[in-house]
Amino acid sequence: MKISKRLLDELVDAYEDNDPMHQYFLNVKTGEVEFLTDYEPDEELSDRIEEGFGEIYFRVPRISSSEGYDVMEEFAETVASSKIRQRLCEALNRSKKVFRESQKRNKRHKH
Repeated sequence: MKISKRLLDELVDAYEDNDPMHQYFLNVKTGEVEFLTDYEPDEELSDRIEEGFGEIYFRVPRISSSEGYDVMEEFAETVASSKIRQRLCEALNRSKKVFRESQKRNKRHKH
């Protein structure tokens, strides 16, 4: 199977989608990425994927938000320009603080 730029972009998008209600599957016969969501179930597609799972359809893995953050942090450290590297690290630290505050709020609302 040839991987086009479009397919690669779709796979990356699927990999980065952390919504637990979303699932992505690669159809290796057609080269298409199939999308299932619990928000709007598609029984026909779900049945096709179940029947061909492991032969035609393969689940696209996803990256957790903490793994994604680690990747961005590692990338920032490789930037040659110290000025740009510092700005990237500062932006990542700000986003990390916002994420932690959001997690704290979510935990308080669950209890």
